[in-house]
Formats: sequence, C-alpha cells, structure tokens
Amino acid sequence: MTIGDKIRHIRAFRGYTQSQLGKMVGLSGDRIRQYENDVRKPKPELLQKIVKALNVDESVLSEINITTFDDVYAYFFPA
Repeated sequence: MTIGDKIRHIRAFRGYTQSQLGKMVGLSGDRIRQYENDVRKPKPELLQKIVKALNVDESVLSEINITTFDDVYAYFFPA
C-alpha cells in the first residue's frame, strides 16, 4: 500500500473530504488528490502536518509495507 493509499483510507475513515484535509494542512483539495493518486509525494514536513491532521502515528504513513513474516525478515535483515 502506498503512502497515497494510506492517506486516502485514513482520510475517508475520519470522514474528511480531500478539500477539508487540504485546508487542515494549508493545501488545496486538488493537491491532496495528487498525493492520494501517487502523482506527487508529500515532502517530510508536509507529511508531518498530514499525520497531525489525521491524528495518526507517523509510522502509519511510512513507506514500510510489512504484511508477512517474510517482509519483517527482509526489513530487519536486508540482503
């Protein structure tokens, strides 16, 4: 799952529109749409604002994608 997918799912779960989330972090809804569709990637400072607005731990929006034991193993013991 990409960062954009995670932002979209959490935003929808929280009941925010793209426009509402954009206003919360000082952006347009169109920019949020670009992040959610992986057209653009938010800079670290902006990602922190999104984390705060969505009220989640920053690790939730990390690029680490662990879904299986093999993923855990590969993360901690890279080849």
